[in-house]
Amino acid sequence: INNFFLELHDGYAILHGDEELAGVKAPLPENWTGPITPEWVPERFTNVTGSEMQFSSGLAYTTNDGSETLLITVWNAESSPSIDLEDMTLCRELTIQGVTASLYTKTDTNQMYLDFVIDDTVIRICGDITEQEIIKISENIRV
Repeated sequence: INNFFLELHDGYAILHGDEELAGVKAPLPENWTGPITPEWVPERFTNVTGSEMQFSSGLAYTTNDGSETLLITVWNAESSPSIDLEDMTLCRELTIQGVTASLYTKTDTNQMYLDFVIDDTVIRICGDITEQEIIKISENIRV
């Protein structure tokens, strides 16, 4: 067991191992130093790679079979990102962590996109995920 959770009761304790913790904490690439930390992603996204550049960073998650992807991209205050909205349909605007966020679907793929800004950091989450999943991911990102 690499990770465990000890549940204490009167007179006994229950040890919970890795299998039971799946989905509780988002996997991160080894030595990740990017400006964000997602605390939750859907359990099916088990593979992750990271990229860190001068003005942006990103996390790319895939399923084991590679059929689904999830991308989390951030741009810092020193950059001026250009976000392409071509072939996108605005589903709605909502509040995430106290800020306005825009939820889109890509017309030709039905992928979900969510864009928002926290503390001068532009964040885009997109991929083969449901509206409920993209909202949960965004509510559980730490900048």
